[in-house]
Amino acid sequence: MRQSLRESTAAQHQTQGELQRLNGRIASLEALQQAALDPGDGTAQWLRQQGLEQRPRLAEGLRVQPGWELAVETVLGADLYGVLLEDVKGLPFDALEKGELRLLDLAAGAVSRPGSLLDKVETNVDLSYWLGRVRPVESLDQALAQRASLGDGESLVSRDGYWVGRNFLRVRRGESADGGVLARGQELERLYAERETLEQRLAEVEEQLVRLREEQRQSEEGRDQVRRRLQDEGRRHGELKAQLSAQQAKVEQLTLRGRTRRAARHRAGATGRSPAEPAGSAGRHGGGYRAS
Repeated sequence: MRQSLRESTAAQHQTQGELQRLNGRIASLEALQQAALDPGDGTAQWLRQQGLEQRPRLAEGLRVQPGWELAVETVLGADLYGVLLEDVKGLPFDALEKGELRLLDLAAGAVSRPGSLLDKVETNVDLSYWLGRVRPVESLDQALAQRASLGDGESLVSRDGYWVGRNFLRVRRGESADGGVLARGQELERLYAERETLEQRLAEVEEQLVRLREEQRQSEEGRDQVRRRLQDEGRRHGELKAQLSAQQAKVEQLTLRGRTRRAARHRAGATGRSPAEPAGSAGRHGGGYRAS
């Protein structure tokens, strides 16, 4: 029981430590993600005035195959931070006094074009305008080797973020150690799932601890009851032993008295006297008679 309690307590402390470290990592990534998606004071004010501050950003709805996040970010560029709307008509754009505003009025439904960068992306909006004519390649060398075969409007992008067209080459560098917004977003999703697993494990360990502690309490209560019963029986045994000793002492006293009386009667019989008669009484009586 005690060993199980120690093991469960150790597991609880370990899981709590892992969860604390994980929450710290999540908080750090969330702060970076929030800063990356922050449109700036002027744009944020305009979005609040139009009731659009809670609208999703393009980056928040994208899932990219691992390893291709930088390539997709390179091609989408600042449009990653665009606000998704059903319609942009009727909005008071002249009320925007400062900042950069990107609104994306995208058709719903994913579009697939085999062999294009769209194959690397899962989304519920149509990104064919950006990604449909971009072919993914593994390296810059492959992109440069295939550059001459590109048609009008076509381009290539390497896994490590080199975007190559017939008349241009673009590359993005200088991201933080935590990656770009897409890689960070997918890392957060993974960490959220890991946190849920840890929280479930911690709940199970704590439930087990409650059960073990209750079993220990009941066991200790049972031991206390046995100990009290043994103590009561010990006291009772002591009392009975004292009573028996007292009875034995009485028996021994009576036995001793009986032996003393028998010995006295025996001596009296041997001398012809009563056990209670004084030793000189026979001489006195015998000397009182004289011959006439």
